[in-house]
Amino acid sequence: NLQDAPCRRSSSQKARRLNHQGVSAVDFYARVHPEDLARIRGDVLEAGRKASSLESIFRVVRPDGTQRWVRSVSQALTAVPGEAAQRVGVIEDVTQRMTADELLRTSQSQFYALAQSLPHQVWTALPQGRLDWLNARGIEYFGDSNDALFATNFADRVHPEDLPEVRRLWRNALPNGTALQYEMRLRRSDGSFRWHIARAEALRDESGQVTRWVGTSTDVEEQHRLREALRNTNSNLQARVDSQARDIDRAWKNSLDLQVIMDSEGIIRAANDAWFTVLGWQPDEVVGASYWGFVSTLPQRSDDEPMPPLPIDLLAAVSPYENCMRHADGGFRWLAWALAPEGDVVYASDRHITAEKLAAAELQTTQSQLRQSQKMEAAGQLTGGVAHDFNNLLQVISANLQLMVKHAAGNDKLLSRVTSAEGAVRRGAKLASQLLAFSRQQNLEPVVVDVGRFVQRMEDMVRRGMGESIEISTVVAQGSWNAMLDLAQLENALLNLAINARDAMKSNEARVCQLSMAVSNLTASAPPGSRHADLAAGDYVRLAVSDTGAGMSDAVIAQIFEPFFSTKPVGSGTGLGLSMVYGFVKQSGGHIDVESVVGQGSTLTLYFPRAEADEAKPLAVDADAGQLTGGSECILVAEDDEGVRTTLVELLSDLGYRVLLAENADRALEVIQSGVAIDLLLTDVVMPGRLKSVDLVRLSQQQLPQLRVLYTSGYALNVIASADRLASEVDLLAKPYTRETLARKIRQAFRKGSAASSAT
Repeated sequence: NLQDAPCRRSSSQKARRLNHQGVSAVDFYARVHPEDLARIRGDVLEAGRKASSLESIFRVVRPDGTQRWVRSVSQALTAVPGEAAQRVGVIEDVTQRMTADELLRTSQSQFYALAQSLPHQVWTALPQGRLDWLNARGIEYFGDSNDALFATNFADRVHPEDLPEVRRLWRNALPNGTALQYEMRLRRSDGSFRWHIARAEALRDESGQVTRWVGTSTDVEEQHRLREALRNTNSNLQARVDSQARDIDRAWKNSLDLQVIMDSEGIIRAANDAWFTVLGWQPDEVVGASYWGFVSTLPQRSDDEPMPPLPIDLLAAVSPYENCMRHADGGFRWLAWALAPEGDVVYASDRHITAEKLAAAELQTTQSQLRQSQKMEAAGQLTGGVAHDFNNLLQVISANLQLMVKHAAGNDKLLSRVTSAEGAVRRGAKLASQLLAFSRQQNLEPVVVDVGRFVQRMEDMVRRGMGESIEISTVVAQGSWNAMLDLAQLENALLNLAINARDAMKSNEARVCQLSMAVSNLTASAPPGSRHADLAAGDYVRLAVSDTGAGMSDAVIAQIFEPFFSTKPVGSGTGLGLSMVYGFVKQSGGHIDVESVVGQGSTLTLYFPRAEADEAKPLAVDADAGQLTGGSECILVAEDDEGVRTTLVELLSDLGYRVLLAENADRALEVIQSGVAIDLLLTDVVMPGRLKSVDLVRLSQQQLPQLRVLYTSGYALNVIASADRLASEVDLLAKPYTRETLARKIRQAFRKGSAASSAT
């Protein structure tokens, strides 16, 4: 019992009252915690004046010094307000409940603090799903206060196209509190919509009933755009894009980078799901295994040495680093690792860089191919120019030698020397022809040919050139296609390859000497950087010549098509054989490929574009056949080389023609426009000056429709046609030429012009 009024009775009276039924006398207020004492005294006095019941919660201090929270409920024994009265009541220990309440308040405070600091919209909702709290980021996004936001229907802020699905998911989740995750577009304060990914978890009481929902909404607008773009280009990436959009805020479980925790020995303690995404390994296959068990090497390159097992702390010291990791399908992936040791644990994260590595390797291959192509193109232009100028010199020498013949009649010694000089001119012309072949400027006469049947017919000729010690085999695939090729150049190319193979096998006599020629079909559609990357998409006839010779190193392979390069002893060849083959193949629109292993042999493969037409025999016209005749017509010579021009005038005059001269196309057009009667225009194709030869011919024939035209050049007809747009049926006199060839070509030009006039 406790009087409401301050106790004024003697201590003996108190003792008797408080010792009632053996209870120890105690000063009740002495047990109240000092911080709560004033409040409790005031509450007791106030209840005494009102003669009302009193309920209080306060702390008491026990005799052992410990503190407890108690709940006191008391009632005055008298009901006269303002008079002192005794009270009767109960005291209940509520320490556990108060501790729990304090923990709850602390937890709620921490939750709200954490929610306000997160970069996402964090919200809570009542059991039926109506929002009742939103963090500052959400308020900022929607541009409303809490009161204004919750006074409106939140569904109005969801995009109308997404609202039905959102409502369906909520209806399904409400009865049993199933966790929610969905994507939707939310309207922000400026009226625009942005994609968000929302997640919600249910809070339950002891009976399992849902008491509240806690959720987040994460802005994934950029990720959603990326996912849509990737979906349009590659549907196989859909799952990965969706995963990135859904789990953008999870740094471990759904990270696209491989995350791993290892001990100091390299044993993996934990791994995220990216091990499966990137490397195909399930996390349970990774945990407990050694990190080094997943390290691989790049199989295509011999210079990629495997990384030896190292102490993890030493590996962390060289971080970041790149290595190759094994994929579950047996392949590999390039990863860039960053390690952070902490005590006896190492935290590691990687980035998938396979695409970057492959792109870099592809770029390096492409650049190497480009450099090789540019080198060969430059060499071709150089040799073509040299051959052109050389042909002009040979033409002057040849013409003068031919003019000397009639003056040397009766002088056998002089005739012998002239004949010897003419032989040297022919050899020089052949050398120039070889240079033009490499530079793809030789004069080709392509026809449709069955390459397989051609190679079979060539087998006996090749066998005679190889000797009995070399085994020869020819394999032609059934149904091999035709190609449009110059038969003489194809024969020359095949013989050159066979002779090179024979010489290579002479230095490798310990092995069985075998030469094989194989013809097959190929449909090319190779990606950049692959073996057939130089081939445009299409059908090709493939001719492969293989030997068991000494083989070639990579350094030799890089140079074998260059003019005058040879591995043979000095005096054993000009080094133009493979250069001619290269030029012929390229000029025919094809490709040549080399495979070789030192000590085992080589294979050179020629690819020619398929010709759809049936095989036909070429129609050859020999310009040096027939009776040699001259004429009395007037010929206008347009030639920039003075030496060629001088000797050409003498040759034409000797044949009976009247000759007019012009040092370039501009001067020749002036002669034409002067009104002089001219029967034939003999013009070099490439000359300096404002006017080109083809333009000269066009303007001349406009004024003189019956004018005949004969071109001369050290280049090939098809090259000239490509460069200067000449018609394929034009007459071309290739330098160097003989007096007889000049005479017959001129008469052919006149006959062709007469036939055309008759037909008209």
